[in-house]
Amino acid sequence: MLKKSVVSNVLILSGLFTSSTLVIAKPVTHVEERIIGGEVAQAGAWPTMAVLYRADAESVYKGRFCGGNYIDNGYVITAAHCVHHSQASSLKVAIGLTDLSQAGTQGVIADVERIYVHEAYNTVTSGFDIAILQLKTKPSISGATLANQSYFDSLGPGEELTVIGWGNLNATGNPDYPDALHQVNVPLVDSDVCRALGNGYQNVGDDAFCAGYAQGGKDSCQGDSGGPIWAVGNSSKIQVGVVSWGNGCAQANAYGVYANVGNLLSWVKSRTAGVDFTQYHDLGYVEFSDIAHDFVVSNNSTQTMTFNLKSNSGVTILEDQCSAVPLNNGESCVIKGTIGVNSAKSTSAQLTMQSDSNLVPEIKMEVAYTGIALAANDVASLFSMANSGVFNSEKPWSANNGKLQSAAITHGEESTLVVKGLEKGYLSFNYSVDSEADYDGLKVYVNGKQKAFFSGNNVIGTQTLTLDQASNEVSFVSMKDEEVTEGSDIVTLSNLKFSTSNNTSSGSSSGGSLGFIGLALLAGLLRRRG
Repeated sequence: MLKKSVVSNVLILSGLFTSSTLVIAKPVTHVEERIIGGEVAQAGAWPTMAVLYRADAESVYKGRFCGGNYIDNGYVITAAHCVHHSQASSLKVAIGLTDLSQAGTQGVIADVERIYVHEAYNTVTSGFDIAILQLKTKPSISGATLANQSYFDSLGPGEELTVIGWGNLNATGNPDYPDALHQVNVPLVDSDVCRALGNGYQNVGDDAFCAGYAQGGKDSCQGDSGGPIWAVGNSSKIQVGVVSWGNGCAQANAYGVYANVGNLLSWVKSRTAGVDFTQYHDLGYVEFSDIAHDFVVSNNSTQTMTFNLKSNSGVTILEDQCSAVPLNNGESCVIKGTIGVNSAKSTSAQLTMQSDSNLVPEIKMEVAYTGIALAANDVASLFSMANSGVFNSEKPWSANNGKLQSAAITHGEESTLVVKGLEKGYLSFNYSVDSEADYDGLKVYVNGKQKAFFSGNNVIGTQTLTLDQASNEVSFVSMKDEEVTEGSDIVTLSNLKFSTSNNTSSGSSSGGSLGFIGLALLAGLLRRRG
Protein backbone atom coordinates (compact mmCIF):
# COMPACT_ATOMS: atom_id res chain seq x y z
CA MET A 1 0.00 0.00 0.00
CA LEU A 2 1.35 3.41 -0.90
CA LYS A 3 1.68 5.78 2.01
CA LYS A 4 1.85 9.51 1.98
CA SER A 5 2.81 12.54 3.97
CA VAL A 6 0.63 15.38 2.78
CA VAL A 7 1.60 19.02 2.44
CA SER A 8 -1.77 20.77 2.20
CA ASN A 9 -3.04 24.18 1.13
CA VAL A 10 0.11 25.06 -0.79
CA LEU A 11 0.15 26.98 -4.06
CA ILE A 12 2.74 27.04 -6.81
CA LEU A 13 4.20 30.40 -7.76
CA SER A 14 4.64 29.79 -11.47
CA GLY A 15 3.68 33.21 -12.73
CA LEU A 16 0.24 31.85 -13.52
CA PHE A 17 -1.29 31.50 -10.08
CA THR A 18 -1.87 33.52 -6.96
CA SER A 19 -3.74 32.64 -3.80
CA SER A 20 -5.45 34.23 -0.89
CA THR A 21 -4.12 31.38 1.23
CA LEU A 22 -0.40 31.29 0.53
CA VAL A 23 2.17 29.12 2.27
CA ILE A 24 5.74 29.58 1.12
CA ALA A 25 8.50 27.57 2.72
CA LYS A 26 9.75 26.97 -0.79
CA PRO A 27 7.67 26.41 -3.91
CA VAL A 28 5.58 23.24 -3.83
CA THR A 29 7.46 22.26 -6.96
CA HIS A 30 9.82 20.66 -4.49
CA VAL A 31 7.48 18.39 -2.55
CA GLU A 32 9.74 15.43 -3.14
CA GLU A 33 11.40 12.57 -1.37
CA ARG A 34 13.67 13.81 1.34
CA ILE A 35 16.58 12.76 3.51
CA ILE A 36 15.76 12.97 7.23
CA GLY A 37 18.42 13.05 9.96
CA GLY A 38 21.38 13.03 7.58
CA GLU A 39 24.13 15.36 6.42
CA VAL A 40 25.31 17.22 3.34
CA ALA A 41 27.08 14.93 0.86
CA GLN A 42 30.64 15.80 -0.08
CA ALA A 43 31.08 17.33 -3.53
CA GLY A 44 31.85 14.62 -6.08
CA ALA A 45 31.13 11.76 -3.68
CA TRP A 46 28.21 10.45 -5.74
CA PRO A 47 29.01 11.15 -9.42
CA THR A 48 26.28 8.84 -10.76
CA MET A 49 23.46 10.38 -8.74
CA ALA A 50 20.65 11.62 -10.99
CA VAL A 51 17.67 13.90 -10.58
CA LEU A 52 14.52 13.64 -12.72
CA TYR A 53 12.81 16.89 -13.61
CA ARG A 54 10.08 18.23 -15.88
CA ALA A 55 11.27 19.02 -19.39
CA ASP A 56 9.26 22.27 -19.44
CA ALA A 57 10.56 23.51 -16.07
CA GLU A 58 12.43 26.79 -15.71
CA SER A 59 15.25 25.00 -13.92
CA VAL A 60 16.26 21.64 -12.50
CA TYR A 61 15.49 22.97 -9.03
CA LYS A 62 11.95 24.00 -9.91
CA GLY A 63 11.14 20.92 -11.96
CA ARG A 64 12.66 18.09 -9.91
CA PHE A 65 10.38 15.34 -8.72
CA CYS A 66 12.40 12.15 -8.20
CA GLY A 67 15.90 10.75 -8.00
CA GLY A 68 17.72 8.12 -10.01
CA ASN A 69 21.16 6.68 -10.62
CA TYR A 70 23.26 6.40 -13.78
CA ILE A 71 24.20 2.76 -14.47
CA ASP A 72 26.28 3.15 -17.65
CA ASN A 73 25.72 2.93 -21.41
CA GLY A 74 23.07 5.65 -21.42
CA TYR A 75 20.69 4.20 -18.82
CA VAL A 76 19.34 5.50 -15.51
CA ILE A 77 17.65 3.36 -12.87
CA THR A 78 14.74 4.86 -10.90
CA ALA A 79 11.42 3.93 -9.28
CA ALA A 80 8.46 2.80 -11.36
CA HIS A 81 6.08 5.09 -9.50
CA CYS A 82 8.13 8.10 -10.60
CA VAL A 83 7.59 7.50 -14.32
CA HIS A 84 4.69 5.05 -14.61
CA HIS A 85 2.52 5.99 -17.62
CA SER A 86 4.73 9.00 -18.37
CA GLN A 87 5.92 10.07 -21.80
CA ALA A 88 9.69 10.22 -22.31
CA SER A 89 9.50 13.70 -23.83
CA SER A 90 7.99 15.09 -20.62
CA LEU A 91 11.11 14.70 -18.49
CA LYS A 92 14.85 15.24 -18.40
CA VAL A 93 17.67 13.91 -16.25
CA ALA A 94 20.60 15.71 -14.65
CA ILE A 95 23.52 13.52 -13.55
CA GLY A 96 26.44 14.25 -11.26
CA LEU A 97 25.08 17.28 -9.41
CA THR A 98 25.77 17.85 -5.74
CA ASP A 99 24.10 21.28 -5.75
CA LEU A 100 20.98 21.77 -7.87
CA SER A 101 21.66 25.48 -8.22
CA GLN A 102 24.81 24.57 -10.19
CA ALA A 103 22.95 22.75 -12.98
CA GLY A 104 24.42 23.87 -16.27
CA THR A 105 27.90 24.36 -14.86
CA GLN A 106 28.08 21.07 -12.98
CA GLY A 107 27.09 17.58 -14.08
CA VAL A 108 25.40 16.41 -17.28
CA ILE A 109 21.86 17.06 -18.53
CA ALA A 110 20.21 14.57 -20.89
CA ASP A 111 16.89 14.06 -22.64
CA VAL A 112 15.03 10.78 -22.19
CA GLU A 113 14.49 8.55 -25.22
CA ARG A 114 12.48 5.70 -23.68
CA ILE A 115 10.97 4.62 -20.37
CA TYR A 116 10.82 0.98 -19.27
CA VAL A 117 8.71 0.17 -16.20
CA HIS A 118 8.78 -3.32 -14.69
CA GLU A 119 5.84 -5.23 -16.14
CA ALA A 120 4.86 -6.56 -12.70
CA TYR A 121 4.80 -3.12 -11.03
CA ASN A 122 1.78 -2.92 -8.73
CA THR A 123 0.35 0.55 -8.13
CA VAL A 124 -1.45 -0.60 -4.97
CA THR A 125 1.25 -2.59 -3.13
CA SER A 126 4.24 -0.86 -4.78
CA GLY A 127 5.70 -4.24 -5.66
CA PHE A 128 8.40 -4.31 -8.36
CA ASP A 129 8.83 -0.54 -8.05
CA ILE A 130 11.68 -0.20 -10.54
CA ALA A 131 12.13 1.45 -13.93
CA ILE A 132 14.84 2.18 -16.49
CA LEU A 133 15.28 5.40 -18.45
CA GLN A 134 17.12 5.21 -21.76
CA LEU A 135 18.82 8.52 -22.49
CA LYS A 136 19.10 10.07 -25.96
CA THR A 137 22.82 10.59 -25.45
CA LYS A 138 25.37 8.57 -23.49
CA PRO A 139 27.24 10.64 -20.89
CA SER A 140 30.98 10.05 -20.85
CA ILE A 141 31.02 9.00 -17.21
CA SER A 142 31.32 5.62 -15.54
CA GLY A 143 28.13 4.05 -14.25
CA ALA A 144 27.31 2.70 -10.82
CA THR A 145 27.92 -0.89 -9.75
CA LEU A 146 24.70 -2.81 -9.10
CA ALA A 147 24.36 -5.57 -6.53
CA ASN A 148 23.46 -9.08 -7.60
CA GLN A 149 21.33 -11.33 -5.44
CA SER A 150 24.24 -13.22 -3.90
CA TYR A 151 25.86 -9.97 -2.83
CA PHE A 152 22.62 -8.77 -1.26
CA ASP A 153 22.19 -12.11 0.51
CA SER A 154 25.62 -11.62 2.06
CA LEU A 155 24.33 -8.55 3.88
CA GLY A 156 22.74 -9.25 7.23
CA PRO A 157 20.20 -7.34 9.34
CA GLY A 158 21.88 -4.31 10.86
CA GLU A 159 24.21 -3.81 7.89
CA GLU A 160 24.65 -0.05 7.44
CA LEU A 161 23.38 1.33 4.13
CA THR A 162 23.56 4.87 2.74
CA VAL A 163 20.65 6.58 0.98
CA ILE A 164 21.01 9.91 -0.82
CA GLY A 165 18.69 12.58 -2.19
CA TRP A 166 17.60 16.21 -2.38
CA GLY A 167 14.35 15.96 -0.46
CA ASN A 168 12.90 17.70 2.54
CA LEU A 169 15.06 17.76 5.64
CA ASN A 170 12.16 18.09 8.08
CA ALA A 171 9.88 15.13 8.82
CA THR A 172 7.34 17.35 10.61
CA GLY A 173 6.31 20.97 10.33
CA ASN A 174 7.27 23.24 7.46
CA PRO A 175 9.29 21.44 4.79
CA ASP A 176 12.90 22.42 4.14
CA TYR A 177 14.09 21.67 0.62
CA PRO A 178 17.84 21.92 0.03
CA ASP A 179 19.89 22.65 -3.07
CA ALA A 180 22.63 20.44 -1.68
CA LEU A 181 22.59 16.66 -1.97
CA HIS A 182 22.15 14.94 1.40
CA GLN A 183 22.86 11.44 2.67
CA VAL A 184 21.92 9.37 5.69
CA ASN A 185 22.92 5.95 7.01
CA VAL A 186 20.21 3.43 7.90
CA PRO A 187 20.48 -0.25 8.87
CA LEU A 188 19.08 -3.14 6.84
CA VAL A 189 16.03 -4.65 8.57
CA ASP A 190 15.12 -8.33 8.69
CA SER A 191 12.28 -8.95 6.22
CA ASP A 192 10.13 -10.86 8.71
CA VAL A 193 10.47 -8.05 11.24
CA CYS A 194 9.42 -5.52 8.61
CA ARG A 195 6.43 -7.55 7.37
CA ALA A 196 5.21 -8.03 10.93
CA LEU A 197 4.46 -4.29 11.13
CA GLY A 198 1.40 -4.73 8.89
CA ASN A 199 -0.10 -1.51 7.55
CA GLY A 200 1.13 -2.32 4.04
CA TYR A 201 4.50 -3.72 5.10
CA GLN A 202 3.09 -7.26 5.01
CA ASN A 203 3.15 -6.96 1.21
CA VAL A 204 6.92 -6.46 1.00
CA GLY A 205 8.17 -9.35 -1.13
CA ASP A 206 11.57 -10.59 -2.24
CA ASP A 207 11.63 -7.79 -4.82
CA ALA A 208 12.06 -5.26 -2.00
CA PHE A 209 13.66 -4.80 1.41
CA CYS A 210 13.30 -2.52 4.43
CA ALA A 211 15.85 -0.26 6.09
CA GLY A 212 15.71 2.16 8.99
CA TYR A 213 15.46 2.41 12.76
CA ALA A 214 12.58 1.06 14.83
CA GLN A 215 12.59 4.31 16.81
CA GLY A 216 12.65 6.41 13.62
CA GLY A 217 14.65 9.60 13.31
CA LYS A 218 16.61 8.79 10.14
CA ASP A 219 15.04 7.99 6.80
CA SER A 220 14.47 8.88 3.19
CA CYS A 221 11.19 10.62 2.37
CA GLN A 222 9.07 12.21 -0.37
CA GLY A 223 11.16 13.17 -3.35
CA ASP A 224 13.99 10.74 -2.68
CA SER A 225 11.91 8.25 -4.67
CA GLY A 226 13.89 6.54 -7.37
CA GLY A 227 17.21 7.44 -5.80
CA PRO A 228 19.82 4.86 -4.79
CA ILE A 229 20.59 3.21 -1.48
CA TRP A 230 24.13 1.89 -1.24
CA ALA A 231 26.30 -0.60 0.57
CA VAL A 232 29.56 1.29 1.10
CA GLY A 233 32.85 -0.50 1.75
CA ASN A 234 36.39 0.75 2.21
CA SER A 235 36.91 1.03 -1.54
CA SER A 236 33.52 0.20 -3.04
CA LYS A 237 30.04 1.62 -3.43
CA ILE A 238 27.39 -0.84 -4.60
CA GLN A 239 23.78 0.12 -5.24
CA VAL A 240 21.56 -2.40 -3.49
CA GLY A 241 18.19 -0.69 -3.80
CA VAL A 242 15.92 2.04 -5.13
CA VAL A 243 13.91 4.33 -2.83
CA SER A 244 10.28 3.17 -3.07
CA TRP A 245 7.88 3.91 -0.20
CA GLY A 246 7.25 4.05 3.52
CA ASN A 247 4.63 5.02 6.06
CA GLY A 248 5.40 8.64 6.83
CA CYS A 249 9.00 9.83 7.14
CA ALA A 250 11.41 8.81 9.90
CA GLN A 251 8.51 7.65 12.08
CA ALA A 252 8.79 4.96 14.74
CA ASN A 253 7.88 1.45 13.56
CA ALA A 254 7.67 2.59 9.95
CA TYR A 255 10.70 1.60 7.91
CA GLY A 256 11.66 2.79 4.47
CA VAL A 257 11.04 0.27 1.69
CA TYR A 258 13.43 -0.11 -1.24
CA ALA A 259 13.25 -2.07 -4.49
CA ASN A 260 15.80 -4.90 -4.30
CA VAL A 261 18.21 -4.35 -7.20
CA GLY A 262 19.83 -7.78 -6.78
CA ASN A 263 16.50 -9.58 -7.02
CA LEU A 264 15.53 -7.54 -10.09
CA LEU A 265 18.93 -7.52 -11.79
CA SER A 266 17.97 -9.90 -14.62
CA TRP A 267 15.12 -7.55 -15.56
CA VAL A 268 17.48 -4.55 -15.43
CA LYS A 269 19.89 -6.37 -17.75
CA SER A 270 17.10 -7.24 -20.18
CA ARG A 271 16.01 -3.60 -20.45
CA THR A 272 19.55 -2.28 -20.83
CA ALA A 273 20.68 -4.88 -23.38
CA GLY A 274 19.98 -2.66 -26.39
CA VAL A 275 16.65 -4.00 -27.64
CA ASP A 276 14.72 -0.76 -28.10
CA PHE A 277 10.95 -0.36 -28.22
CA THR A 278 8.27 1.98 -26.95
CA GLN A 279 6.81 0.20 -23.95
CA TYR A 280 3.97 2.66 -23.34
CA HIS A 281 2.46 5.28 -25.63
CA ASP A 282 -0.59 7.37 -24.75
CA LEU A 283 -2.70 8.64 -27.64
CA GLY A 284 -4.68 10.85 -25.28
CA TYR A 285 -8.34 11.59 -25.97
CA VAL A 286 -9.51 10.03 -29.21
CA GLU A 287 -12.83 10.31 -31.02
CA PHE A 288 -14.37 7.09 -32.30
CA SER A 289 -12.23 5.90 -35.22
CA ASP A 290 -9.64 3.35 -36.36
CA ILE A 291 -6.15 4.55 -35.47
CA ALA A 292 -3.16 3.33 -37.49
CA HIS A 293 -0.15 2.46 -35.34
CA ASP A 294 3.30 0.98 -35.97
CA PHE A 295 4.95 -1.20 -33.32
CA VAL A 296 8.71 -0.96 -33.90
CA VAL A 297 11.47 -3.15 -32.43
CA SER A 298 15.15 -2.24 -32.90
CA ASN A 299 18.05 -4.53 -32.06
CA ASN A 300 21.09 -2.62 -30.88
CA SER A 301 22.31 -5.45 -28.67
CA THR A 302 25.33 -7.66 -29.27
CA GLN A 303 23.16 -10.67 -30.20
CA THR A 304 21.10 -11.65 -33.22
CA MET A 305 17.54 -12.26 -32.03
CA THR A 306 14.37 -13.62 -33.55
CA PHE A 307 11.04 -12.36 -32.24
CA ASN A 308 7.60 -13.89 -32.60
CA LEU A 309 4.19 -12.47 -31.77
CA LYS A 310 3.00 -14.10 -28.54
CA SER A 311 -0.26 -12.29 -27.87
CA ASN A 312 -2.32 -9.41 -29.17
CA SER A 313 -5.12 -7.49 -27.52
CA GLY A 314 -7.03 -4.71 -29.24
CA VAL A 315 -4.87 -4.52 -32.37
CA THR A 316 -5.88 -5.56 -35.87
CA ILE A 317 -2.64 -6.75 -37.47
CA LEU A 318 -2.22 -5.50 -41.02
CA GLU A 319 1.38 -6.57 -41.57
CA ASP A 320 3.84 -8.45 -39.33
CA GLN A 321 7.42 -7.85 -40.47
CA CYS A 322 8.91 -9.04 -37.17
CA SER A 323 7.85 -12.62 -36.49
CA ALA A 324 10.36 -15.33 -37.44
CA VAL A 325 12.76 -12.80 -38.99
CA PRO A 326 16.25 -12.73 -37.40
CA LEU A 327 17.23 -9.23 -36.30
CA ASN A 328 20.95 -8.49 -36.43
CA ASN A 329 22.66 -5.66 -34.61
CA GLY A 330 21.45 -2.33 -36.00
CA GLU A 331 18.31 -3.76 -37.62
CA SER A 332 14.66 -2.94 -36.90
CA CYS A 333 11.31 -4.47 -37.72
CA VAL A 334 7.72 -3.24 -37.57
CA ILE A 335 4.26 -4.63 -36.97
CA LYS A 336 1.65 -2.46 -38.65
CA GLY A 337 -1.85 -2.44 -37.21
CA THR A 338 -4.97 -0.47 -36.43
CA ILE A 339 -6.61 0.17 -33.08
CA GLY A 340 -10.37 0.49 -33.06
CA VAL A 341 -11.69 3.20 -30.73
CA ASN A 342 -15.42 2.60 -30.38
CA SER A 343 -16.35 3.30 -26.76
CA ALA A 344 -15.99 6.20 -24.34
CA LYS A 345 -13.56 4.65 -21.89
CA SER A 346 -9.89 4.55 -20.98
CA THR A 347 -8.23 1.38 -22.18
CA SER A 348 -5.23 0.14 -24.11
CA ALA A 349 -4.11 -2.15 -26.90
CA GLN A 350 -1.18 -4.48 -26.28
CA LEU A 351 1.29 -6.61 -28.22
CA THR A 352 3.63 -9.13 -26.58
CA MET A 353 6.65 -10.50 -28.43
CA GLN A 354 8.81 -13.48 -27.44
CA SER A 355 12.43 -13.86 -28.49
CA ASP A 356 14.83 -16.78 -28.74
CA SER A 357 17.28 -14.99 -26.43
CA ASN A 358 17.52 -15.46 -22.68
CA LEU A 359 18.89 -11.94 -22.50
CA VAL A 360 15.60 -10.38 -23.64
CA PRO A 361 13.04 -13.18 -23.45
CA GLU A 362 9.95 -11.02 -23.87
CA ILE A 363 8.84 -7.47 -24.62
CA LYS A 364 5.41 -5.90 -24.24
CA MET A 365 4.20 -2.79 -26.07
CA GLU A 366 1.09 -0.91 -24.94
CA VAL A 367 -0.86 1.90 -26.59
CA ALA A 368 -3.26 3.65 -24.22
CA TYR A 369 -6.11 5.94 -25.14
CA THR A 370 -9.34 7.39 -23.82
CA GLY A 371 -12.28 7.19 -26.17
CA ILE A 372 -14.54 10.22 -26.04
CA ALA A 373 -18.10 10.74 -27.28
CA LEU A 374 -20.01 13.94 -28.00
CA ALA A 375 -21.42 15.40 -24.79
CA ALA A 376 -25.13 15.99 -24.28
CA ASN A 377 -26.51 19.26 -25.62
CA ASP A 378 -27.10 20.76 -22.17
CA VAL A 379 -23.42 20.19 -21.36
CA ALA A 380 -22.13 21.53 -24.67
CA SER A 381 -24.35 24.61 -24.42
CA LEU A 382 -22.48 25.82 -21.33
CA PHE A 383 -19.49 26.45 -23.60
CA SER A 384 -20.90 29.48 -25.39
CA MET A 385 -17.64 30.27 -27.18
CA ALA A 386 -16.83 28.89 -30.64
CA ASN A 387 -15.50 25.32 -30.59
CA SER A 388 -15.47 22.22 -32.75
CA GLY A 389 -16.93 19.87 -30.17
CA VAL A 390 -17.44 19.08 -26.49
CA PHE A 391 -16.77 15.46 -25.51
CA ASN A 392 -17.27 13.21 -22.50
CA SER A 393 -15.46 10.09 -21.31
CA GLU A 394 -16.92 6.92 -19.80
CA LYS A 395 -17.74 8.78 -16.58
CA PRO A 396 -19.57 11.74 -18.17
CA TRP A 397 -19.89 15.26 -16.86
CA SER A 398 -23.41 16.62 -16.63
CA ALA A 399 -25.18 19.99 -16.47
CA ASN A 400 -26.60 20.83 -13.05
CA ASN A 401 -28.27 24.20 -12.37
CA GLY A 402 -26.14 26.00 -14.90
CA LYS A 403 -22.89 24.38 -13.79
CA LEU A 404 -20.83 21.53 -15.19
CA GLN A 405 -20.48 18.68 -12.71
CA SER A 406 -18.14 15.69 -12.84
CA ALA A 407 -19.44 12.16 -12.45
CA ALA A 408 -19.20 10.21 -9.21
CA ILE A 409 -15.93 8.26 -9.21
CA THR A 410 -14.14 5.82 -6.97
CA HIS A 411 -10.51 4.75 -6.51
CA GLY A 412 -8.44 4.79 -9.68
CA GLU A 413 -11.15 6.43 -11.80
CA GLU A 414 -11.44 9.65 -13.79
CA SER A 415 -14.28 11.75 -15.18
CA THR A 416 -13.07 13.70 -18.21
CA LEU A 417 -14.54 16.57 -20.22
CA VAL A 418 -12.75 17.66 -23.42
CA VAL A 419 -13.35 20.81 -25.47
CA LYS A 420 -11.80 20.94 -28.94
CA GLY A 421 -11.31 23.67 -31.49
CA LEU A 422 -11.07 26.65 -29.15
CA GLU A 423 -9.64 29.76 -30.78
CA LYS A 424 -6.49 31.55 -29.70
CA GLY A 425 -7.17 33.64 -26.61
CA TYR A 426 -8.07 33.12 -22.95
CA LEU A 427 -10.53 30.77 -21.25
CA SER A 428 -11.65 31.68 -17.74
CA PHE A 429 -13.84 29.67 -15.37
CA ASN A 430 -14.86 29.20 -11.76
CA TYR A 431 -14.19 25.84 -10.14
CA SER A 432 -15.03 23.99 -6.96
CA VAL A 433 -13.30 20.85 -5.71
CA ASP A 434 -14.01 18.64 -2.71
CA SER A 435 -11.37 15.92 -2.48
CA GLU A 436 -8.46 14.43 -0.57
CA ALA A 437 -5.90 17.23 -0.48
CA ASP A 438 -2.91 16.93 -2.82
CA TYR A 439 -3.86 13.55 -4.28
CA ASP A 440 -7.38 13.71 -5.74
CA GLY A 441 -8.97 16.65 -7.51
CA LEU A 442 -9.14 18.49 -10.84
CA LYS A 443 -6.37 18.35 -13.45
CA VAL A 444 -6.54 20.86 -16.30
CA TYR A 445 -4.73 20.32 -19.59
CA VAL A 446 -4.21 22.64 -22.55
CA ASN A 447 -3.13 20.94 -25.77
CA GLY A 448 -2.03 17.87 -23.86
CA LYS A 449 0.10 19.71 -21.29
CA GLN A 450 -1.04 19.93 -17.70
CA LYS A 451 -1.51 23.51 -16.57
CA ALA A 452 -3.12 23.16 -13.15
CA PHE A 453 -4.12 20.78 -10.39
CA PHE A 454 -6.78 21.89 -7.88
CA SER A 455 -7.18 19.77 -4.78
CA GLY A 456 -8.54 19.84 -1.23
CA ASN A 457 -11.71 20.03 0.84
CA ASN A 458 -14.21 22.62 -0.37
CA VAL A 459 -11.72 24.47 -2.57
CA ILE A 460 -13.21 27.19 -4.77
CA GLY A 461 -11.53 29.62 -7.12
CA THR A 462 -11.24 31.18 -10.54
CA GLN A 463 -8.76 30.40 -13.28
CA THR A 464 -7.73 31.78 -16.65
CA LEU A 465 -5.99 29.58 -19.20
CA THR A 466 -3.87 30.87 -22.06
CA LEU A 467 -4.75 29.29 -25.41
CA ASP A 468 -1.78 30.02 -27.66
CA GLN A 469 -2.53 27.98 -30.76
CA ALA A 470 -4.89 28.65 -33.67
CA SER A 471 -6.97 25.65 -32.53
CA ASN A 472 -6.78 24.49 -28.91
CA GLU A 473 -7.92 21.51 -26.87
CA VAL A 474 -8.75 21.87 -23.16
CA SER A 475 -9.35 18.86 -20.90
CA PHE A 476 -10.87 18.89 -17.42
CA VAL A 477 -10.10 15.68 -15.51
CA SER A 478 -11.68 14.89 -12.15
CA MET A 479 -9.43 12.17 -10.76
CA LYS A 480 -9.12 9.93 -7.72
CA ASP A 481 -6.08 7.87 -6.78
CA GLU A 482 -5.93 4.31 -5.48
CA GLU A 483 -6.68 4.92 -1.80
CA VAL A 484 -8.15 7.25 0.84
CA THR A 485 -11.49 9.05 0.50
CA GLU A 486 -11.99 12.57 1.80
CA GLY A 487 -14.80 14.77 0.56
CA SER A 488 -17.38 14.10 -2.14
CA ASP A 489 -14.86 13.80 -5.02
CA ILE A 490 -17.13 16.07 -7.07
CA VAL A 491 -15.85 18.92 -9.23
CA THR A 492 -17.98 21.73 -10.66
CA LEU A 493 -17.18 24.35 -13.31
CA SER A 494 -19.16 27.51 -13.99
CA ASN A 495 -19.00 30.94 -15.61
CA LEU A 496 -16.91 29.71 -18.53
CA LYS A 497 -15.89 32.69 -20.67
CA PHE A 498 -13.66 33.20 -23.69
CA SER A 499 -11.77 36.41 -24.46
CA THR A 500 -9.15 37.49 -26.97
CA SER A 501 -7.46 39.57 -24.27
CA ASN A 502 -6.59 38.70 -20.69
CA ASN A 503 -8.40 41.27 -18.58
CA THR A 504 -8.48 39.19 -15.40
CA SER A 505 -5.92 37.85 -12.97
CA SER A 506 -4.80 34.36 -13.87
CA GLY A 507 -6.31 32.73 -10.83
CA SER A 508 -7.28 32.79 -7.20
CA SER A 509 -8.27 30.10 -4.76
CA SER A 510 -9.70 29.66 -1.29
CA GLY A 511 -7.57 26.64 -0.46
CA GLY A 512 -5.40 23.78 -1.66
CA SER A 513 -4.35 24.41 -5.21
CA LEU A 514 -1.30 23.01 -6.92
CA GLY A 515 -0.78 24.84 -10.17
CA PHE A 516 1.21 24.13 -13.29
CA ILE A 517 3.43 21.31 -12.06
CA GLY A 518 0.44 19.06 -11.44
CA LEU A 519 1.00 15.35 -11.42
CA ALA A 520 4.73 15.54 -12.04
CA LEU A 521 5.00 16.68 -8.44
CA LEU A 522 2.76 13.84 -7.29
CA ALA A 523 5.18 11.25 -8.63
CA GLY A 524 7.55 12.29 -5.84
CA LEU A 525 4.77 12.43 -3.27
CA LEU A 526 3.67 8.87 -3.88
CA ARG A 527 6.49 7.33 -1.91
CA ARG A 528 5.12 8.33 1.46
CA ARG A 529 1.43 8.08 2.11
CA GLY A 530 0.54 8.29 5.77
